[in-house]
Amino acid sequence: MRKYLLMAGAALIGLGGSALAAIDCAVPPTCSELGYVMTKADCSGETMLHCPFDTNAVYCNSSIYKCKQAGYSSTKSCGTGYEETPCPYNDSYHKCTFSAEARECIDDGYIDCKALLRCTGNTVKMMCGVTTIKKQYCKCTERPSVADPTPSKKTCATINAGYFTAAACPPAACKYGMKSTGVTGSDGACYRCGTKEECTNSFGATLCMACTSTSGPVTVH
Repeated sequence: MRKYLLMAGAALIGLGGSALAAIDCAVPPTCSELGYVMTKADCSGETMLHCPFDTNAVYCNSSIYKCKQAGYSSTKSCGTGYEETPCPYNDSYHKCTFSAEARECIDDGYIDCKALLRCTGNTVKMMCGVTTIKKQYCKCTERPSVADPTPSKKTCATINAGYFTAAACPPAACKYGMKSTGVTGSDGACYRCGTKEECTNSFGATLCMACTSTSGPVTVH
């Protein structure tokens, strides 16, 4: 009988030891598993709870954290072609989304206006449109002709100040040459005096014409 009692006691001790071992080896939950998934920076200015295992892990009702989780950032401004959407929890954070209007302009051959320094020849810089996004995109296009309902009564000079025919070119004023404006009056094709910048660089020199000829490049004086 005593033998059986000893065996039963040993079995109980064995079971108790296994239970204690299971408790001793249990892995405690991590801070993130307990909900402490934010940093002190996320909770700046907010009442925060600290994780008992790591005081750097905290929890708070943070608008900044909500914005970050939703893909918003504190970037100061969006680039060309992007629309800015403020975070509904904190308007200091926003999201930049590429605009469909910008894609439309790019597909039509427009580029960032800041990258288009100037146009040459008989072209002018034109914006893609009048909206905030479309005003950011430009391209060089042919200078539009001036509508002239009564061409017989309009000369180059009256169509726009500074325009003249080749025959009326003032040599003293046009020492760098003249440029065609694409405008035609009752007295023929209209020109204006080219600037030094236009007529002396590698592109402009082939587009500016001497006052004595409308067919060849200018000779710089």
